[in-house]
Amino acid sequence: MAELRPHRDEDSVEWFDGLAAGRLLIRCCVACGRESRPDTTACPGCRGTDLGWATASGTGTVVSLVVDHSRPEPLSLGLVELDEGPWLHVRITGNPGVAIGDRVRLTVCSPEDSNPIPVFAVER
Repeated sequence: MAELRPHRDEDSVEWFDGLAAGRLLIRCCVACGRESRPDTTACPGCRGTDLGWATASGTGTVVSLVVDHSRPEPLSLGLVELDEGPWLHVRITGNPGVAIGDRVRLTVCSPEDSNPIPVFAVER
């Protein structure tokens, strides 16, 4: 099965550029200041569409987790609640032993033939 590759377009250029620089960017509503996921097109609080970018801390907590054991090296995928509030679907490294409630920190995977990908590593 082919791996999915992230797609860069005019709406995601800043996000990918941030990742390439080691920063995780999230959306921030200009009207009310609420922070949300990078793929948000309207504020979940006030429904405003004037969204800017804010640099997230890059740390969070695992809130949901699935481990694919069918691969030679198990692959952990899960939901991470960023310290700023938004939840992201991401790959989580530190397996074996990744668990719900673990604190994680951003690392960036930069494949040669693709855009950078946010990956979170368990803080031990």
